[in-house]
This record gives sequence, C-alpha cells and structure tokens, in this order.
Amino acid sequence: MVAYQCYLYSITIYNLQNTYLSLVLNFQSKCIFALEISSESTIYRHIIETLHQMKKLPVNCPSCESPLVASQLSCSDCETVISGSYSLPVLLQLSNEDQDFIFEFILTSGSLKKMAAKMEKSYPTVRNKLDDILEKINNLKN
Repeated sequence: MVAYQCYLYSITIYNLQNTYLSLVLNFQSKCIFALEISSESTIYRHIIETLHQMKKLPVNCPSCESPLVASQLSCSDCETVISGSYSLPVLLQLSNEDQDFIFEFILTSGSLKKMAAKMEKSYPTVRNKLDDILEKINNLKN
C-alpha cells in the first residue's frame, strides 16, 4: 500500500498481486472515489513509473556525505512545529537503487523469480542483491 496525503485529501494505492491497482481517494477520511486499474493498462504502467520517479528524500549531506537527520517536523493543517534531532528510518537510509529494489520486490509480492524476470537477471544474482540489502539493513540497525 502506498499513501499520499495533501491537506484534507488522501490517495491510497493498493497493488494486489501485480494484477491491478486499487486507488482510493478520501476526503476528510471518507472514501469519495475508488478505482481498479488492470496491470495491462497504460495508466497502470504510468502510475508505477511516476511512483518510481518521485523526488526522493535526501539521506546524505550533499557537501560532506554524512548521514542527514530530521531537525524539524511540521503539521500542514495547524502549523504546529516540532524541533529536535530525529534519525531517518532505516529504509530511507538506503540508496535510491536499494529502495527501488525493495519497492519492486514488494510489488512482485516478494517473488524473486518475478524480480529476476523483470530485471532480466538470473535468480542467484537477484538473491545476492537481496542478501546485500538485508546486510545493509542489519548494519544500519546496529
């Protein structure tokens, strides 16, 4: 499930077994529109491509490449601001390439066989990539 929020509206995208997307548009937490899109359609491919191209949160300093921390969070509704020093979630600390791999892995329902076919790589290569990412995640957690 992928969710996007903008003020009172939110869009939730469910990808069910890579056969279709289910989009739900909510207004003030009430469903006002729902749509299912087949994976065979052009719009399905466009949505997936757009999700991949969305601007990613920077995780390293562009000057010295040290890990960044969140120092301020704010509410767009009531304008409350919280200041402090908050580390980024582990998955956001991974490279964009690794995040994209995990995203695709989830979209293929965790099937390494489907991932290998999609990436046009061998199953062992994809398995090794996943193992490398798992190792990075474990290192970041410690």
